[in-house]
Amino acid sequence: MDIKKTTDELLKILQNEENIQDYIDENSDEMIDSNLSEYLKQLLEKYKITKNEAIKHSGLDQIYGYRIFSGVKSNPSRDKLIQLIFGMGLELKDAQSSEDRKGRRALFPQQKRQQYNICS
Repeated sequence: MDIKKTTDELLKILQNEENIQDYIDENSDEMIDSNLSEYLKQLLEKYKITKNEAIKHSGLDQIYGYRIFSGVKSNPSRDKLIQLIFGMGLELKDAQSSEDRKGRRALFPQQKRQQYNICS
């Protein structure tokens, strides 16, 4: 998960590229190729937090949280994913990336969401 170029940088490169295969060949190490559960596992390592801690801090049911991490629950609701994001203490760019993986629009701070019982 050692991405060096931002999405905006990659978009600019792509817009100026004449051959899509050249773009793919030159930037393949910058492209994300993992599912949500794999990405969450990478984030656990990055943030030095265990699954158990993330689930506990998220306020999610323990079994449900482990199902997300294992990939059994591969399409959690947006609210459940947001709870897990808060529980993991992710930086905004990592939180946005977790939403992108589910094909969802970016988190929007003015959109009212349900209140969560998140532990600190």
